[in-house]
Amino acid sequence: MKKGYFELNKLQKCWKNALFLLCFVTYFNLCFSQCITEVWGGARHCIALRSDSTVWTWGAPGALGDGTNLERDVPVEVHGPNNIGFLDSVIHVMSGELFCFALKANGTVWSWGANIASGFTGTLGDGTTVSSRNNAVRVAGLDSVIALGGRGYHSLAIRGDSSVWGWGSNLGGAFPPGGGQLGMDTSVSHGSNVAIKIKGLGAARQVTGGGFFSLVLLSNHTIMAFGNNYFGELGVGDTASRHSPSLVAGLTNVAMVSGGWQHSVALKSDGTVWTWGKNLEGQLGTGDTINRNTPTQVAGLNGIISVSGGDYSTLALKSDGTVWAWGGNERGECGDGTKITRKRPVRVAALTNIIYIAARDYHNVAIKSDGTLWSWGWDLNGQCGNGSTKDTVWTPMQISGLGCMTTGLATPRSSLDIVVYPNPSPAVITIENLKQGTVLISNLQGQQLKVPVVGSAKNSFDFSGFPGGIYFIKMKTENELVTKKVIIQK
Repeated sequence: MKKGYFELNKLQKCWKNALFLLCFVTYFNLCFSQCITEVWGGARHCIALRSDSTVWTWGAPGALGDGTNLERDVPVEVHGPNNIGFLDSVIHVMSGELFCFALKANGTVWSWGANIASGFTGTLGDGTTVSSRNNAVRVAGLDSVIALGGRGYHSLAIRGDSSVWGWGSNLGGAFPPGGGQLGMDTSVSHGSNVAIKIKGLGAARQVTGGGFFSLVLLSNHTIMAFGNNYFGELGVGDTASRHSPSLVAGLTNVAMVSGGWQHSVALKSDGTVWTWGKNLEGQLGTGDTINRNTPTQVAGLNGIISVSGGDYSTLALKSDGTVWAWGGNERGECGDGTKITRKRPVRVAALTNIIYIAARDYHNVAIKSDGTLWSWGWDLNGQCGNGSTKDTVWTPMQISGLGCMTTGLATPRSSLDIVVYPNPSPAVITIENLKQGTVLISNLQGQQLKVPVVGSAKNSFDFSGFPGGIYFIKMKTENELVTKKVIIQK
């Protein structure tokens, strides 16, 4: 692994073949809309990143960052520091229960929302004990960040040297003597309002969190877990909480991992899905409601390219662009038009050509290949973003109000005509008409990548060492930030 960056390094054949298939299915719709590139959800709100690097939120008040404490049932743009202008130059977003984060192209992290949430202090990481912020503030002492993760009342970040940092609560909620999700004994620290380095980890490639626990995917494709373990959510073979990282039992060749509230889900390189932890609502997909403290394969699921854990439900994205769900369904989390608890995967109704999924508390969101955004589940505070508060959206509905275009590639903020070609490409992408500036390349998970520059003009990038799939090229010039979506076909 090259120090300071994620090297996908022949990632998994599953990712190559599955993402290629997904791209092939949508080949004749190659003029992808560049509206939404990433979306996350909190307890009762959502956050989305647009291709122009602006950030938009909707749902319950307090976590929206729009300079107010109002509830919004349609998307609003996040304000800049001190409510001056709007937050820009963002390349990655993430959300906890009642707060949000944005990673800027310069490696700094910005936050807003509740800083004292449900008795947990320091969730914004700004070094203060201010109760909340309605506009973006910088996370203290954290730079050179390339990825974010988290959930509940704590957050995680990976810096350019592949180290992991965390802030927020270190307590175990209603399950003492748990906690330790910041990698420290609760007798030493109840939490931190600034980012601290988590010890005992190797080079990290992805971070994620559950309600009161943390998961770190290492560069060797194994998972380290720490924090609450009351239901076996750490996957270490018992239910004793850990205050320092421990290896998830028997799980190798992992491509990605996601934390639910009290359960975990991992995707292996062969396209299979593995779950562990709490199973009260069938969120492990094992056909029963028995908790597991070691990873168990979800039967009947193959060709999966992405997974996401919700509070009591789980989502999986197949290579054919369909979405599958299981677990709690009282609030329509499974999107199948019923409220029947699903202990085995069922297909989410009417969703096709999906390239991105995010499961949160009791609502879920997905991005289509045309850049449009869809949501379903609990909508009491407008978190489904459809202009109403219906209580429940039983099947996916499109979220409007984000100015999505359905034709063409990215439209720059100015008239600068930047062209990326060939697109698709088997390996080398060339950028034409790019003036002096910075080029940032990331994958679907928002992880920043170091792609070799080739050619005398230094405007071509060689993806030979990376798997086939969808990538985002963000070009930062003096006056603007332009994003292009590209496809590497192998």
